[in-house]
Amino acid sequence: METSVASVAVSIVIAVVSWWVWRTLKWVWFKPKMLESYLRRQEARSKTIKLTDDITPRVVPYPFHMLKTHGMFPG
Repeated sequence: METSVASVAVSIVIAVVSWWVWRTLKWVWFKPKMLESYLRRQEARSKTIKLTDDITPRVVPYPFHMLKTHGMFPG
C-alpha cells in the first residue's frame, strides 16, 4: 500500500487545523470559565458574617483546618 504525498499533506493540514482550533477554543472558552469559577469562589469567601457566627475559620484558617482534619495532639 503506497502512501501518497497528498494524503500525508492532508493529514498534516488536519493536525495543524485541529491544534489551532483547540488553542483558540482554550483561549476563548476554557480559560475565561476557569477564571470565572475562581472569582466566584473568592467572592463566596469574602461574604460578611453575623456576630453570632463562628469566626475561627476566618481568623486562623490553616490551624483550624489542621485541627479539624487531624484532631488535637496528645499531650
